[in-house]
Amino acid sequence: GFAGFAAWLDMTPAHPDMFAIPDPDSLIQLPWNPEVAWLASDLWMDGKPIEASPRVALKRQLAEAEKQGFRMKTGVECEYHLINDDGTDIADDKDQQSKPCYDQQALMRQYPVIKQICDSFNRKRHIIKYAGCPNFDINGFLPVCDFPELLNLDFKIIWPCPVGMSTS
Repeated sequence: GFAGFAAWLDMTPAHPDMFAIPDPDSLIQLPWNPEVAWLASDLWMDGKPIEASPRVALKRQLAEAEKQGFRMKTGVECEYHLINDDGTDIADDKDQQSKPCYDQQALMRQYPVIKQICDSFNRKRHIIKYAGCPNFDINGFLPVCDFPELLNLDFKIIWPCPVGMSTS
């Protein structure tokens, strides 16, 4: 277990430890490293779910939406930075703009590594199984775009909207 107050939940050091209970339905192999599996977890304390935890709150909203006849979808917008081998600076010393937002030149200079990242999802998508979105490959992740964001060598990869808990 671990302390909820350390995770910025509305708790004090006097609260008991909370526990992350793995959700077996969330099991995936990482597309970029098939030797590693990942499980999402729900937070519990004193034998019941912690209402303020994100997955518990999302499950509550999904149930409410379903009662009203709606289907809620989620999506992933993964932001990442490209850094040099020793982690001390960005990987491209030419990327020095003060406002690099959506800088296509930086994107094209980093195209080989960005392509490798996207290709790793496409090569491994048969491993990761989600369904429910018409724009979503039923056999796994299918990135729809990758583009520069707000900071130097700050990029974002987006993949479509699986139903409900599949990306949480």
